[in-house]
Amino acid sequence: DDPVLGWVAVEPVALESSGVPILGHADGSKPLYAFNPSVDVSIEQSNYVASAPNTITIDLTSNMALEPGSKVTLTGFTGTATEDTDELEIMTSNGAFLPHASFTKEGGVLVLTVAGGVSTKDVTTEISFEVVNGPVAQPEQPVTFG
Repeated sequence: DDPVLGWVAVEPVALESSGVPILGHADGSKPLYAFNPSVDVSIEQSNYVASAPNTITIDLTSNMALEPGSKVTLTGFTGTATEDTDELEIMTSNGAFLPHASFTKEGGVLVLTVAGGVSTKDVTTEISFEVVNGPVAQPEQPVTFG
């Protein structure tokens, strides 16, 4: 005890890792371990004609494991004629996402749900879905990942 300050001196204790990977990183459970999560996204379309069906293809690569059941949101698919739905059919190259997603016309918000049993860390997943282009021409729209 420190009689002046009134605190008790505590001996240093070594922190130990549980050894359980976190977000796909083997060192994730080590004390103060940190990494910079990143996601690379590229997007293409099959058709640029107004009012026509358009297959959107997204290549998504992440440096972390996405937990089963977690949500991946892409915003900015605006100007489509596709109505709100919780049953937008999704196709993936490796089954990393459930086969149906939520789509909200206002804001062009696509919400994908991560499936279980497939590694997403450092793997490129191709995701495709179909929308109907809006009735008027528009410039390219920025899409954000969150």
